[in-house]
Amino acid sequence: MWPALIDRRVVALGLVYLGIVIGLYGIGFWLPQIVKSMGFANIDVGLIVALPYLASAMAMIVWGRRSDRVGERIDHVALPACLGALGFFAAAALPTSTITVVLLGVGAVGVYAALAPFWAVPSLFLRGTAAAGGIALINAIGNLGGFFGPYLVGWIKDATGGYDTAMAFLGISLAASAVIVRGLGRGLAPRPAGAHFAR
Repeated sequence: MWPALIDRRVVALGLVYLGIVIGLYGIGFWLPQIVKSMGFANIDVGLIVALPYLASAMAMIVWGRRSDRVGERIDHVALPACLGALGFFAAAALPTSTITVVLLGVGAVGVYAALAPFWAVPSLFLRGTAAAGGIALINAIGNLGGFFGPYLVGWIKDATGGYDTAMAFLGISLAASAVIVRGLGRGLAPRPAGAHFAR
């Protein structure tokens, strides 16, 4: 287990997951308030916020099945992370309006679509006890995003007086995840069966 815990690929995947989780919780906690700030009534906010998650649920299933069908994982993590980043960047760049909600929905779809293929990546090179330890470390690093995502979105919003910079921050987090996982693509191939972490 110990060689897996110090494997740079495990740590890098933890950082990939950190970026995804920052986007996941950052938008999850703040989307209702962003929609509310546009002047919608409370009941309308609930209905509007449900739409991106409905689209995300469908995208998650379709994209995960596609990843299984073609047997590819890296691009199936990187591409939706890029889509999510573009959605957040576009939402940050445009004046707040109904289109902002659509763009944030695109960001949410990207975040959720990346999740299922992501958890298939560690099994490309981790086996047995190493898989248990490695996945636990990836999860531990990534779940720090559950704190940093909402906290930093709120802090940036308070510091700047709006959500634009905060949404750009979520975009940067997802873009970083895409770059890291894409860069690791070749290095994620299994090593010889005699390697400790492959047992």
